[in-house]
Amino acid sequence: MAAFAANAQGNILETENITANIVTTQGDEFNVVAGKMIHDNDAQIVTYTDVKSLKTDLVEVCYADKIVFNIETNELMLSGNLSMTGVSMHMDGDRKHNYIRYKIGDTVAYME
Repeated sequence: MAAFAANAQGNILETENITANIVTTQGDEFNVVAGKMIHDNDAQIVTYTDVKSLKTDLVEVCYADKIVFNIETNELMLSGNLSMTGVSMHMDGDRKHNYIRYKIGDTVAYME
């Protein structure tokens, strides 16, 4: 389902205009549509930019400037301009919030 015009350098795969159904190592699933994906196999990190849509069973991201998926922890880090529905938000005091952290399958996202 992904539109691969890939540029591979070492253990990094870069792809533009991606539409994909992802099954995580924990067995969870999400769908993503993004302008660009960079998969760093060594760091076990996938970065999506210009995200048009990301959906899990519980969460829908209508748009986001950047989403970083940590393959090992099953966490998404969302930053920039974004719209997210389906979870409660937990804010930590009076801190300036730079991103939202969400573990796939949870019902709470954390603003950090």
